[in-house]
Amino acid sequence: GRPPCFLCYPSPLLRWCPFALEENIFCTTLGWIGCLPSNLESARSCVMLLAFLVDLMGLGSLMFATMAVSTSTSLLKRTPWVVGVVTTGTNTTELAQVTVRIGLRAILLRDDSTGDDRTVLFDEFCDLTNAGIEQYIDVGDCSKCADASRQFIVLPLLVAVVLCIPSLFSDILREYSNYDVNCQRCSAWVTSSMSVVGAMVAWNSFYNECLPTFLDEDTIIPDPGIQGLVGEVRRTYEWADGIGLYFIYASAAFRGVSFLTQCLLPTPTITRNQIEQAEYERIPYSKYMKHASESMVEEEHSYSESLN
Repeated sequence: GRPPCFLCYPSPLLRWCPFALEENIFCTTLGWIGCLPSNLESARSCVMLLAFLVDLMGLGSLMFATMAVSTSTSLLKRTPWVVGVVTTGTNTTELAQVTVRIGLRAILLRDDSTGDDRTVLFDEFCDLTNAGIEQYIDVGDCSKCADASRQFIVLPLLVAVVLCIPSLFSDILREYSNYDVNCQRCSAWVTSSMSVVGAMVAWNSFYNECLPTFLDEDTIIPDPGIQGLVGEVRRTYEWADGIGLYFIYASAAFRGVSFLTQCLLPTPTITRNQIEQAEYERIPYSKYMKHASESMVEEEHSYSESLN
């Protein structure tokens, strides 16, 4: 059989420069790695089907986490990377409670007492330092989230999603032993690794550049301007990972399983053994010559009969 889609076929560049793309030491070494027999078709189908399903779930997880790039209220509610609760009050009286959902380009503030939602873009932080945003972030670092989002979060994450797609086509191709080649396995490993790196760059920038700008230490409000309060007024912060981060972790786990699955199955030995390659090329030629000679005999016999 053959792969069901032309996108799953090996690159046509292999015909023009096989020595550079297929038979170099890097590709042949990666193709050799594996502990299962490469000629066992039942094992090949099971392993590559598992790899395809795992890669598909990894792509889905990464796409879900990437939805936090949106500034839509509904998506920020469903895909935040971090969720926090900011409570203002005394030991006996709660004055206000706000739920903060942090995305990759904006935050969503929800007043728990009224149910009102307000979306604030990272780019607006520095413009609102005296309009309430100072309750949640360090105003001295008001531009850090916007800078990190533009440079190291959004683009690497989108690239990571795109690089997941070639792995799916490679998994389908490798189910067919006659189409499994070293460069395909090598390119699948490279794109998969780059996808993981892109996602980790986005995660690291978010966690180490953006998230530290949000306040996390309890503060005392010296004069809240409310009569009749007993005790000092405090503002407390509680932060926890959101569902977006959990899906990033899940995507990385799926990628790890996919990598291990790919390591089980080497490419066919003919992709690395020149003797087998020469034998493979000789067999079709001998079959062609045999068929040609038989055709010539039949034509001579027909010609002889026509003369008689």
